[in-house]
Amino acid sequence: MCAWYQDKTDDIDWQRSDGKTSFRSCYYMFIAANDKRDPSSKTRLVTYPQPPGATRCISFWYHIYGSSIGTLNFIMKLEGGSETVQWTRSATQGNKWNFADFRILENDKPVQFIFEAVQGGSDGDIAVDDVVVADSVNGSCPAERECTFESSRCDLQDDTTGRFSWTRTSGFLSSNSSSPTEDHTLGTAHGYYLSAQLWKWPSKYTGQIATRLNKPTPHSGECLNFWYHMEGNSVGAFNIYLQKHHQSKVLLWVKRGNQGDLWRHGRVTILSPDSQYQIIFEAVAGEGQNGDIAIDDLLILNGPCPPEGLCDFEIDACGWLNARTGDNLDWTWNSGSVGDSSYVPSVDHTTNSALGHYLLFKADYMSKDKTALLLSEYMEATTAACLVFWYHIHTDSYGLCRWQQDTSDGFDWTCQRGNHVDAHGNGPMFDHSVGSAEGYYLIVMASGSADEESAIISSPVILESTDMCISFWYYMLGSSVSTLDVLVETVFVWSRNGTQAAEWLNAQVTIRMADAYRVQFSGKRRAAGQGFIAIDDITVRVGGCTGHGVCGFETPSVCDYEQDVTDNGDWVHTCGSASAAQIDHTYRTEQGHFMAVLAEDLQEDFMTNQAAQLLTPQYKPTVESCIQFWYWLSSGRNDTFSIHTLENTQLGATLWSVSGAPSQHWEVAQVRVSSATHFQMVFRAQLAPVVGSFVAIDEVTVTTGSCPYTGSCDFEAGQCTWLNSHTDSFDWIQANGHFNGPSVDHTTQTPDGVYLLSESQLQAPGHTSVLVSERFQENGATCFTLWYYVAGRESGVLRIYLQMSASHKDLLFEVKESGDTWQRFTDSVIGPKGFKVLIEAESTGSGFIAIDDIEVLPELCDGGPVSEEFLGCNFEADVCQWEEVSQGQFVWQRGRNGTATSNTGPSLDHTTDTPLGWYMAVDADNGDRNSYAALQSPAMKQASAECLLEFYYHMHGIGIGELSVILREGSRDTLLWSMSGDRGDKWNRAVVGLGRTARVFLILFEAKRTFSTFGDIAIDDIAFQNCPLGAFKYLILLFIIAEPQATCPTHQFHCSNSVCIDKTRECDFSDDCGDRSDEIDCELHGYQGHCSFESGLCFWENSDFDTPGWEWKRQTGIGGVGPPRDHTKNIAAGYYVLADGLNLNPGDTSELLSSTLLPSKACTVRFFYYLQVESVGQLSVKLRSIVTGEGESVLWTRDQEVGFYWERAEVTFSSSVISKVVFEYIRGEGLGGWAALDDISFSLQCLHDPDNGQLPPAPLPTAPPSTTPSPCRCSSPLFQEDQFICRQSEAVICIPASSYCDYSVDCPQGEDEEQCGPCTFEDGQCHWEDISSGQYVWWRQKAGQITEPGLAGPNTDHTTGTGYYMNVEFGKGLFLTEALLRSPLLPPSSPYCQMLFHFHMYGWDVGNLQVKLQQRNGSETMMWSHSNSTGNQWNAEYINLGRLSESYRILFSSQPRVNPSGSAAATDDIAIDDISFKNCETSYQPPALPPCNCSFESDLCGWVQGATDDFDWERRAGPTDTPNTGPEADHTSGSGYFLYIESSTPRREGDVAQLKSPLLASSGPSGYCLTFWYHMFGATVGTLRMYIQKSHYQPKTLVWQRRGTADDEWQRAHRHVILQDVHEILFEATVGGAKGDIAIDDLSFIPGACPPSDLCDFEESDCNWIQQTDDDYDWIRGFGGTPTNDTGPSFDHTSNTAAGYYFYLETSSLHKPGKKARMTSPEFPAAGHRCLQFWYHMYGAGIGSLNVYKQLDARTQSLIFSQTGNQGVLWRFAQSSLEEDQESPFKLVFEGVNGATEQGDIAIDDIFVFGGSCAPAGYCDFETNLCGWTNIEVVDKGDWLRDTPSLNTGPSVDHTTNSSQGHYVYVDSLVGSPGDRVMLVSEIFQPSEGGSCLTFWYHMSGQDIGTLSLYSNNRYWFPCYPKYRTETSFCSALFQELIT
Repeated sequence: MCAWYQDKTDDIDWQRSDGKTSFRSCYYMFIAANDKRDPSSKTRLVTYPQPPGATRCISFWYHIYGSSIGTLNFIMKLEGGSETVQWTRSATQGNKWNFADFRILENDKPVQFIFEAVQGGSDGDIAVDDVVVADSVNGSCPAERECTFESSRCDLQDDTTGRFSWTRTSGFLSSNSSSPTEDHTLGTAHGYYLSAQLWKWPSKYTGQIATRLNKPTPHSGECLNFWYHMEGNSVGAFNIYLQKHHQSKVLLWVKRGNQGDLWRHGRVTILSPDSQYQIIFEAVAGEGQNGDIAIDDLLILNGPCPPEGLCDFEIDACGWLNARTGDNLDWTWNSGSVGDSSYVPSVDHTTNSALGHYLLFKADYMSKDKTALLLSEYMEATTAACLVFWYHIHTDSYGLCRWQQDTSDGFDWTCQRGNHVDAHGNGPMFDHSVGSAEGYYLIVMASGSADEESAIISSPVILESTDMCISFWYYMLGSSVSTLDVLVETVFVWSRNGTQAAEWLNAQVTIRMADAYRVQFSGKRRAAGQGFIAIDDITVRVGGCTGHGVCGFETPSVCDYEQDVTDNGDWVHTCGSASAAQIDHTYRTEQGHFMAVLAEDLQEDFMTNQAAQLLTPQYKPTVESCIQFWYWLSSGRNDTFSIHTLENTQLGATLWSVSGAPSQHWEVAQVRVSSATHFQMVFRAQLAPVVGSFVAIDEVTVTTGSCPYTGSCDFEAGQCTWLNSHTDSFDWIQANGHFNGPSVDHTTQTPDGVYLLSESQLQAPGHTSVLVSERFQENGATCFTLWYYVAGRESGVLRIYLQMSASHKDLLFEVKESGDTWQRFTDSVIGPKGFKVLIEAESTGSGFIAIDDIEVLPELCDGGPVSEEFLGCNFEADVCQWEEVSQGQFVWQRGRNGTATSNTGPSLDHTTDTPLGWYMAVDADNGDRNSYAALQSPAMKQASAECLLEFYYHMHGIGIGELSVILREGSRDTLLWSMSGDRGDKWNRAVVGLGRTARVFLILFEAKRTFSTFGDIAIDDIAFQNCPLGAFKYLILLFIIAEPQATCPTHQFHCSNSVCIDKTRECDFSDDCGDRSDEIDCELHGYQGHCSFESGLCFWENSDFDTPGWEWKRQTGIGGVGPPRDHTKNIAAGYYVLADGLNLNPGDTSELLSSTLLPSKACTVRFFYYLQVESVGQLSVKLRSIVTGEGESVLWTRDQEVGFYWERAEVTFSSSVISKVVFEYIRGEGLGGWAALDDISFSLQCLHDPDNGQLPPAPLPTAPPSTTPSPCRCSSPLFQEDQFICRQSEAVICIPASSYCDYSVDCPQGEDEEQCGPCTFEDGQCHWEDISSGQYVWWRQKAGQITEPGLAGPNTDHTTGTGYYMNVEFGKGLFLTEALLRSPLLPPSSPYCQMLFHFHMYGWDVGNLQVKLQQRNGSETMMWSHSNSTGNQWNAEYINLGRLSESYRILFSSQPRVNPSGSAAATDDIAIDDISFKNCETSYQPPALPPCNCSFESDLCGWVQGATDDFDWERRAGPTDTPNTGPEADHTSGSGYFLYIESSTPRREGDVAQLKSPLLASSGPSGYCLTFWYHMFGATVGTLRMYIQKSHYQPKTLVWQRRGTADDEWQRAHRHVILQDVHEILFEATVGGAKGDIAIDDLSFIPGACPPSDLCDFEESDCNWIQQTDDDYDWIRGFGGTPTNDTGPSFDHTSNTAAGYYFYLETSSLHKPGKKARMTSPEFPAAGHRCLQFWYHMYGAGIGSLNVYKQLDARTQSLIFSQTGNQGVLWRFAQSSLEEDQESPFKLVFEGVNGATEQGDIAIDDIFVFGGSCAPAGYCDFETNLCGWTNIEVVDKGDWLRDTPSLNTGPSVDHTTNSSQGHYVYVDSLVGSPGDRVMLVSEIFQPSEGGSCLTFWYHMSGQDIGTLSLYSNNRYWFPCYPKYRTETSFCSALFQELIT
């Protein structure tokens, strides 16, 4: 060892050994990693002290290789103990010798040199050889083989063209800067590198350094290798240039930005064969001072560099780096000539020889679940790239690993696969590792030749640690299973005896032994045993076990439980005792720990019982949680053990207790907990200090959700708290329909449902199996119900006992047969507190006994009523037998018109959409935080597989909690649906699938409160659809008729109950018959490949070609992500498979592959899928015939969420080669998503490969692809980069690729747009696709072609009359969900984009058709909806899509009709055709003001009829058909055309007709004036409205309206529109009655504002009225309603809309009675008599006064009008004469005076001053207008008409002028029915002391004339103007009260 010696103070020694890899000798020094050794173990090789002196030159060769190897350090130690690391290397450096050389500067102290090796891991070696330590010559060492900068700058020169120089430095010299802390060469702070020190320089400064002038390169070039470091947020750029001699430099390589805190490898090819050259390194400073660029280890090699990204690993690892993950594992550089060829490749891929190199990760049992991460160099940004690599994976398919069979035991463990198990009960059907029948596990069968025979496997303990964790999975099932033990050496550390569960269970055992050398697993069997013991996935690791979810008190921290300091006793942390024959429950050995109170530890001087309290950690508030624990009592009669909560230091009431009942073994209990605050659980023991007494607890579990009632269990998720007795002969076992028991369970009525089975046929006569309940806390009456199955008379006896105490039990029930069916036992049980129930099965040696669905309720059994119907409710009359079952103040209440909490509850119900409708709601003001309310349905039973629950919910407010829908069957609750958070101030629809439910069940709506009171939740319109079994259905594909039939057609299956179903529904895991006869003995009938996932993945497997690490996983619905229940059992405990995309990246995939199928024809795969969350991604079914997936075909796809239910789908395909079915889930955009599958089945036509052979590899290409371009360079069928080929054109024509799908046809044949949205459906669906999931689908259909009865579709299409269209037809799904037709992805559109389509809706109850716009993020917006029949005709409709800046899709949705029984019915005809897009190209620009003026003389001038209305406007000349209504002629010329609505039959009151303008551009800042003329005359005229519609997905805005009759003449209206958005104008006329024609004419658009008039309507301005400054506050110009509730108008008088303006007096702010606001008009000139007319609104309980003055000057004014008090909810007319004044101009002053309360808003509008006197107050001759008289709306049946005499009715002359030219008012008696009332109401008259005299003239003539009545009323008129039609009855009643 020359002058080197071993350091004896280290952990291990260097070894000297020979080898063939050393260059100069046969010996070298090394250490080999050992997995028995601590990873931190070190060894040192030290020189003898060297004298101080000159610089020393160091060189040596080193070899560091292995997957988990540590570090080699070269250390300099100065006299006095100071040590400095001079050089270091960590982790594998490849399977080769590497050279190192560096220098150590002179020093003035003696020095020693040290080689230090740190083991680091368990695999690999570290070696050194050929060490040279020499003095330098004149301070210089030999030239370095590469430029490492350790001794110099390697002749690199500063380039003067830069702004700064590079600096040679080290991490030590550059500490506290942004430079690297270590160099790359040595890996230490003392190693040197070259740094730009960028933090010193301003942004964009450059520093350059250049090599010396090099000789020309070979023609092939040279490769410059270097290492660079770029770290920091302010790093700029690093550039490398080639500078040829006397030429300009050329950029070769560049990197920008932060590359991380590590040295990265770089390389660049140098080509300069014709010139000398230099290499220039340039650093560019970025913004800021945080960052640096450094270089190290420059080396030039012959030949060009490999291409970027290419590495064959022949020389080194290129730029690939081992990235440390915390697992301390590495990839190693290896060749086939080294290592065990049975585990590593013997040749590489590059050279195909043993000399070639590759990277290797070698796994062992120590690396289980750990990661070795290989990191590439940074790649340049690219739009697309292809990664190609070759890999080799070797793994043991099965084996014992390093475990060994014990040769001294009785027999051996057997390695077995699930597909070798011939029957359930003879072993697990799948392993735990991969969850597949192909996976392996170890097993021992329970039956042997003698009792207590053992099979033992063992392994040496190779962890040098006192703490280790043994983790494994075990499966123990059988009626007579012996024991599984785990031993360390000879110590039993863990044990289980008897049957455990019908699933793999996990065990974790922490071992704390200093001398642990061997672990053993011992499985025992008996001579008469039944069952098996299996184990899998054993792991032994350093440290204690963690994360098991159960507190077993196995750690010293005791799960953070703590003693209560206020009690007088303590709980102790203890373990079992052999002397006391006591073991813990977690490990069930003396090594396990538990918590106990021991009587001998108590103070004996206390005479009373002493209390010891153990406190759990603090838990969060909970609505309901379940605490389960195991306990053991050995206490006296008066000792007590109880459970409490501790809230805010207060001990709560007793939740559970037991006293005076000693245990013989561990017992289990469950406790329900609910707390509105943070809380702790308290385990309280009160014991007398009697020797031997104790209380112990172990294995405490806290889970969210309610515990079942004590004793209740359906056995789907285990045995609950029922335990097999320790004293019986054999055990009850968990079984399902595949065992030798009942073929289906009772809970789910499926073969996969679980029950408990007593295998009497396997036991000796007289043997018993006993099942024991937990202790019942109730001491009153308890209703105990159980379902049992006793197979035949010879199967034995089933007995049920009530156990009062250990020595006393009473027989409750005994039975010897059940008639080969499930039977029910129920009885009221009355026992003392703490009683138990025993269920005993006695064997007779044959048959079996089974039990299921134990239900225990704390009440007497009464059998409660079960509804024969599925009862929904709209809550209008009552609650329809639904029951409020909440506990506490937070309850459901029937209500209306908002909840008590402001701004949360709905103001309208959903049923009537009015404040008068009813719903159910919870008020968050009630109850405590986290409390919940429950609304329970009547009991129902036998729901079909297609049963849907529909309801509407309202959840609005900042503190919304959670609303859940729960299915309750007996004691089991299954979550069906849940929603939380604010869902908007609207009613939302929810659809929930109940699934097949055979038992009696309840539906519960549970609302949970949060911390906030702003969180009311409401529900309405609960309905059940398609729920009854045997309901009549039209669905041909599902049922012909679900009623008993003697025979069935050949294509149908005949059920045992004589119902006929389609054969495609046989053996598909869905009970379509109703008696499950279609799902029995499927394997015997030839069905293969079925999988319900209840027992594993069957033969399905995850793919190797999807995203690594993200696989389909098998799980239940209990907690976590995914459906809350499976489909097979329809319960949370059932299994399905899930592809969870929440942690994936968009585009990542998960694939699930079937077993191999042989060539098959018309093979159908049926499955159930669940897609419910947003950003769901895409679920596809593919057919794969090549192992890599090349050329696979997509059979089915869904990317829309379906709903809260399992939907059925089926896919049929044929294949002439072997294939596999692939389910692929692709993660979508957004926050994530998931997809779930269940119950996959294959039809009889599918042929399965019994050997499950592999698919063939992809064939090799036979010829290279052609590179000959087409004439326009379109080498692909459609695209090449920037071109699109018009392939249908006669000549070869290419257009820019940007012209494809841009709404504009550019190809001669239009093929550039044919797949982009427009479609006639004549030649296909143009990429429109049906994405329906339920019973209804869209189908392309030919006109006149009947596919199914009731769904024939239109007889003609719209395009040609005989062509194709899309029609709604029946599909193959289960549920009545909408049919969805989706467009292809459409490009962005212009603001003027419109979609035109034609639709056909015809039938008695045709259903609904909607159009939705779907954004790229998946959000949807309703654009259009129609739900009435439009007759047997095609209808055109335009939809304004407007500007869409991103791609989008259009959805056509059809919601099916449901008949009164709740089942599906035909939707009659719903079809669409001829979809096109108009003005959508983004370049489209409309004219400034489109030519929309129209007199209707020839056509509609571009205006279009609405398609969602009830009827159309008609174009007409001359009078309308109905007398006394409508115009006599048009307005334009008196002989032309106008548009009108004909209101007579068949029109009905409320029918609407719409007229829509073309899309209009922005009006500009000045806007435009829309002027039109209207005619509204008749006794029952409805309403004419004008709307502005910005887009279909924004609400339309009402800007003008008139209601009721006007004069019999054309009236002018105008509206100034200023709108910067694209918009359209809508005219909407509503029918008021048979005599209510409405007409319009002469529409005109004029730029700018409307012409001024003498009428001041305040629409454009304040008309120059001025606020006075000496009043108290101002009048306000406003629109809509005033800010204060219950006062003021909601619309103006001019336009009768909320968009119109008026002036009002706001009295709520700073209210004070008597305050005034005054507003003055502009000055009027002196003149003769004038008349002031205006409209005012005075409504509210606190109305003050409105005064109007005529003001001559500041001091002179006279009152001309005054009104005080509430005048009702309407605008009132007022007028006043202005006396003649020829000399003085005047002004008008409107004065508002505050009243008594804030409800005192006063408004004014439409002020008009004209020449001439007003009519006297109260006088009206009707010559001009109605004066102040008003027709009353709503409460009467028509209007008084003002007109001149007519030939049709009434007097021939008026009274005023006694001529036919005069006017009067009259009632048209031809309208309405006898008794109808028509009201005319006067203005309000001022009080008069002497009274008033009313004079009027009337005319009544005719044989059947009615009655004219006169009423006076001194109350305000009229407080009821209903917003909703349903309020009219209330208004009528109030009116009757006022006039009585």
